[in-house]
Amino acid sequence: METGPFSIESAQLLPEVSPLSSEVNVEMTWSTSKELASATWEVYYVVDTVRNRQTINLLVLGPFEYSCGSHSLKVTVPSIDLESLNLSKSQVMNAGLLVFELKENEESLVAVNMVVQVVQKGGELFKTVFSPVEQ
Repeated sequence: METGPFSIESAQLLPEVSPLSSEVNVEMTWSTSKELASATWEVYYVVDTVRNRQTINLLVLGPFEYSCGSHSLKVTVPSIDLESLNLSKSQVMNAGLLVFELKENEESLVAVNMVVQVVQKGGELFKTVFSPVEQ
């Protein structure tokens, strides 16, 4: 996946399927042709409903200095707190996005969107997180 001076080379998510209330380990390899002096990664989850879009901020990583070339990012994404959204299970059982947005000085440089499908199994909500990179 290439966006301007950024290329996402690989993205692994473990586990791919897990309870919505559990963490997910993400490992991304990416490269840039642009030097970054003070970059941050903002990680958030987006739920779209018929009436509105809600965002849950999960993490802010950095600041980091990145030279031109290849880099890796390993992070444990915390559980998604849906109680703070005041959404019903039926509103959550939809596709959402886990977003890793790279910023420098509050300017968005690239957003890596990972589709999250939520289903109910035995009364519990489970998420499947899909890699944005064909493996």
